[in-house]
Amino acid sequence: MAWTYAGLANSQIYLGDYEEALGNQQKALGVLEKSYDVSHPDMATLYNNLAMTYMNLGDYENALLFQQRTLESREIVYDPNHPLIALTHANLAMVYRGLGKYKDALTAQQKALVIVEMIYESHPPSVVKLYNGLALIYQDMGY
Repeated sequence: MAWTYAGLANSQIYLGDYEEALGNQQKALGVLEKSYDVSHPDMATLYNNLAMTYMNLGDYENALLFQQRTLESREIVYDPNHPLIALTHANLAMVYRGLGKYKDALTAQQKALVIVEMIYESHPPSVVKLYNGLALIYQDMGY
């Protein structure tokens, strides 16, 4: 049932209906919390989706809460240098940037970049995106 709610939420996000999507994501969370603990990868996925929805709604405080939960959950499951850990740090950087916490954003973005550069010997597009994110944060900081 949880994935029915989550799938419906994904469709609503695609249509730009973030409020409705949020409601269905919260229903999915309620179902999953009865079956899984925070160490289950599905919980991290749902936390991340909730964070992104809150961010799209401009609610950066709740986005931060759920992105931090995402990181906590993924750190239990994955190696510290896993690509999903890097992605979570990059997402945290976006949330911190939205909150105007540029030093925290910079730190999170740099953590993501270190992991991605360690994983990939060549520089895939994800590295370019992370450098672009760093540039945007520095721009926000007035550099």
